[in-house]
Amino acid sequence: MMEKLSNYVSYCGLYCKLCSFIALIPKQARALMETMRKGGWEYFGEYEFPEFKDFWKLLGKLSEFDKTVSGCRDSCGPPDCEIRRCAREHGVITCAFCPDFPCDLIREMDKKYPIIIKNLERQKEIGLEKWIEKQEKLAQAAHSYQEILKE
Repeated sequence: MMEKLSNYVSYCGLYCKLCSFIALIPKQARALMETMRKGGWEYFGEYEFPEFKDFWKLLGKLSEFDKTVSGCRDSCGPPDCEIRRCAREHGVITCAFCPDFPCDLIREMDKKYPIIIKNLERQKEIGLEKWIEKQEKLAQAAHSYQEILKE
């Protein structure tokens, strides 16, 4: 099981199950679809909005995102991610274990997600397996980075 969960560990120090793509958006998309279904939008939406079919298709994909995406080690995130490329070149599972940590790429990413360096330092301190267990508990409690970063 830990091997499967480690697929959700990004190279940069995020836990993909806490990302809004997995933790929030699918649930919200399902709720919106259900509300719209009850209101008959499937039948008259395209009469009000010519783009409705495309919107409905996208909403359907978003509602399944938590079941179809397994993190940046698989197919999520920008395909040309510099951090992913660099970590693979250095042969490290996360940047925490890179001899160049923290580098400019990580410092820059930490500006957008000011938990990155803290997460990577914690991975080094307690080990990746324990860190994953703690992140999984947060994910199971329905937390996301959007609320964690507000604190």
